[in-house]
Amino acid sequence: MSSLFRVKVRKNILIIIIFLFLPNISFSQLPVKLGILPLKIYSSQDLNYLRQGISEMLKSRLSWKEYILVVIDVPEEVFKDAHNIEKVGQKLNIDYILSGSLTIFGGGASIDLRLINI
Repeated sequence: MSSLFRVKVRKNILIIIIFLFLPNISFSQLPVKLGILPLKIYSSQDLNYLRQGISEMLKSRLSWKEYILVVIDVPEEVFKDAHNIEKVGQKLNIDYILSGSLTIFGGGASIDLRLINI
């Protein structure tokens, strides 16, 4: 992937998530806790190294001292056996969960993210 594409993806992800958070943040209940689950990666190539890298990038871009606390070290067994993602959030005592997938096809890529209010 080109560096210009990566920059655009990062910028768009950050803008989307900020607009999703702002209406729901009650400043009396700060910091908001956000859990980031590892992305599912769909590709003909082995791109598992991206899973941790994307999580780290999201953590650094979404962390906002005193406002948003990002948790990325979610134990795999917690979300692997959960019947629904809301139960994961309740187990981890977090306010939001960010999950999604990265799909690589031909010369393109698609990142699908879902922000769930617990």
